Amino acid sequence: MRRFIPVLLIVLAACAEQAAPTIASADDHRALAAWQAPLLLPSGDQLRAAAFLTAGPTWYAASIKQPGLTITIEANNVAFERPHVRAAMPDGPPARGAPRVGRNEDIMQADFVTDGVAWTVAVECHEHESDRRCTESAYVRQLVADLSPWQVPEARP
Repeated sequence: MRRFIPVLLIVLAACAEQAAPTIASADDHRALAAWQAPLLLPSGDQLRAAAFLTAGPTWYAASIKQPGLTITIEANNVAFERPHVRAAMPDGPPARGAPRVGRNEDIMQADFVTDGVAWTVAVECHEHESDRRCTESAYVRQLVADLSPWQVPEARP
């Protein structure tokens, strides 16, 4: 049995490497590495590996293309004080456990705030009138529930 353990570890390590998203540029990598809150991405290897990441000093975005749909995840850590908006949300901004979900221009979207960061998870389907992932809220709600922190790897020379 001992002979098979190293092979299994190599296979697991290879799978872990394949699940890494693509970072657009060295500037994006630096901005992601400096991000002060958890970077949330889908926990599933297929979605995580398909993610294309871009970032700036106060925001980051992931675009994930899948058969029949595109998922976008956007985060912004800049807060603006708007008294009239606060009045529209007497209970405060939506939390991750209870995101505000809606459909706008055939795109299903969930918005929430966690760790001082405003998040939007959006799902745009090619068949937006018939694909249940865009006509019902269950899919986008599950995406939000499945988000997990991702650690930015060190830059390679």
